[in-house]
Amino acid sequence: MIVRMTPLARLSKALRARILDRRPTRNPHVAAAAARIVAEVARRGDAAVRSFTRKFDRVALAGLEVRLDGRIRLPDQDRRAIDEMRARVEAFHREGLPAGFVKSARGVTTGRIAAPFRVAGIYVPGGLAAYPSTVLMAALPARIAGVETVIVCTPPDRRGRVPEAVIYAARRAGVDRLFRVGGAQAIAAMAVGTRTIPRADIIVGPGNVYVNAAKEIVARRCAIDYLAGPTEIVIVSDGSAPPRYLAFDLAAQAEHDPEARCVLLTTSPAEARAVASELDRICAAEPRSPIIGASLRRHGVILLCRSLDEAFEFSNEYAPEHLEIAVRKPERWLGRVRSAGSVFLGAYTACAFGDYGAGPNHILPTAGEAARAGALSALTFLKLIPFQSATRKGAAALAASAGRLASLEGLACHRRSMEVRADGN
Repeated sequence: MIVRMTPLARLSKALRARILDRRPTRNPHVAAAAARIVAEVARRGDAAVRSFTRKFDRVALAGLEVRLDGRIRLPDQDRRAIDEMRARVEAFHREGLPAGFVKSARGVTTGRIAAPFRVAGIYVPGGLAAYPSTVLMAALPARIAGVETVIVCTPPDRRGRVPEAVIYAARRAGVDRLFRVGGAQAIAAMAVGTRTIPRADIIVGPGNVYVNAAKEIVARRCAIDYLAGPTEIVIVSDGSAPPRYLAFDLAAQAEHDPEARCVLLTTSPAEARAVASELDRICAAEPRSPIIGASLRRHGVILLCRSLDEAFEFSNEYAPEHLEIAVRKPERWLGRVRSAGSVFLGAYTACAFGDYGAGPNHILPTAGEAARAGALSALTFLKLIPFQSATRKGAAALAASAGRLASLEGLACHRRSMEVRADGN
């Protein structure tokens, strides 16, 4: 059996802590390398970006920018798939826009405005693979939020090219400028600005450990979304879903990375055994079997639960990036969810649907951050700014109680600043 199986109630404190603690280990060598890259890009700009691209991506770039208005050689079926995902993602994120408000009472008016960041920088992994879905998931919410300029950085391949699918997705998502730059040097360039690459007010998007380290460093200069850890999934099940479905969902996350975390919480011992057997078969047949096997051996676990209540209690403590609720009448249990990046309800809702366009975002908090943060959305690119306004009558109405509170805190000038307006002097 490739994956560990044990009753949840019998977990030792040490094993429970190890399963729950997914904080990325900070590698001092990676952090130091990222710091050097950020400092060098800040000092030398485009020249440093080109130099690091030659060193890490093994390609000499004549230019950093990719034309978005050129001819794109992309099969029609690929275009249609990207367009369909774009429509679903855009529709979902438009519904999430916050409504401003203004309220007035007794001479005091209060309200809130939503101010978008001016420039959003998006990092899209690449080099050996194409991720048009990440372009759509990040750029569309930024556009919906009203961001003035959206830029994308993505690594080039060994010939200095960016995949046609990424270029097409960028065009369809309303990206303004696309750059063939990856790694920590891309994060640095977007954070400090170079002659070619604009400085971003916020940087979002997943990447490797060097990208993560660079984002942590530049967070002092601009906003970021998350410091991402390996992908993770928790499935809560009651034995009613086909074991093959659940096994493939676990394997789908495991095939990303040997460090991916996969957890099945089930009230059915028979289901637990069946899913474990399916995972053994998948690991013997799928193209990325070595990665899947490494992930499941290191971090995979099937936990037998005495009840769904126990399962949800553990899931909320775990705060997974992806949470599948594969139980009878799953909507009834949605209200029990307190911490999760994104939730997938019912046996037919594959976690991968969230990756490729059901609508909700696939840029999600990992490593327990779902206990404190939600999925990337249009809100990520907005600053909610409150305002207040008082007439003389409103100042008089506020001054008595507000002045008293200022006195309690020993701030006499605070109190007097209100009283002089109330008095009209």
